Amino acid sequence: MRIWHYTTDAALEGIFSDGEIKRDRIYLKGEIRCVWLSTNANWEETVRKTIQDIKTGVESAPLSRDALFSAGFFPIRIEINPRTVKITDWKTHCKKIPKKIAQGLECAAKDWGANPDEWRVSYKSIPVKSFVSPVERWDGKRWIKAFTK
Repeated sequence: MRIWHYTTDAALEGIFSDGEIKRDRIYLKGEIRCVWLSTNANWEETVRKTIQDIKTGVESAPLSRDALFSAGFFPIRIEINPRTVKITDWKTHCKKIPKKIAQGLECAAKDWGANPDEWRVSYKSIPVKSFVSPVERWDGKRWIKAFTK
């Protein structure tokens, strides 16, 4: 099975300088810090980012892959070697978190067109050595090689 971590070029520099994809911060009480992954080879719809207007300070609505690209942020796809990382599927992860959190995440994700059955997590940060080369970026139409690790 192939597994990806999706992000943007803005975060990629930090990933490489840290030498790993760090576990997410906790935003919901009861959630577990983890690295979010997906089996979706095209894009994980929940990887939406907001952009703050420099002049007004107003944040945008969460932007999709194509909207991020149009705004000048390159969506990034990093394939992870599943033999080098302990990966947990969504259903197993749900048993470890409050039911209300799981249901809320699924509901919001489905509104964006995501499929929770594709979700995976790693409870440990993922080192760069676990990346499958090349790291790819979205060019507005397809995934292209950004660079080789």
